[in-house]
Amino acid sequence: MKAKAKRNPRLSSTWGTVSPAPDVNQPPPAGSSATELFRQYHAQRANVYVNDSLTIDFVDAQREVTSNHYCFSVSDSEFDAILARIMEAGLSFWSAPFGEPDFKVRTFMGGKGLYVMEPDGHSWEILTVSYAKPMSLAEFLSSLT
Repeated sequence: MKAKAKRNPRLSSTWGTVSPAPDVNQPPPAGSSATELFRQYHAQRANVYVNDSLTIDFVDAQREVTSNHYCFSVSDSEFDAILARIMEAGLSFWSAPFGEPDFKVRTFMGGKGLYVMEPDGHSWEILTVSYAKPMSLAEFLSSLT
């Protein structure tokens, strides 16, 4: 199920990642955005360091924002902590990229994954094992059941 992006004057980014910030001088309400789930807070401009080749820049929007899908590879302990915050906030989550919320964690290729939808339509995927990892025929067949 794809959500449509809604106009929100507090959303934008230098590369499309967005997160609501009702008051840029205060942390967002608990569970209200991906920044809360990842324990990152806002200022007038928040630059979230992910690694040496990726930062996410949150700024006030000057235009309508298009919804997008963003995937993050995290450790098992980070996954569990993010899932706990998702559940604590009462957010819906999915084990598959489409369909209705099933409140299940996907187990695939020896890892865990889930999707959570931002109120403005951005889909955040959190996983512990990359799909880019080569899979044997036996692993593929067992993933179908």
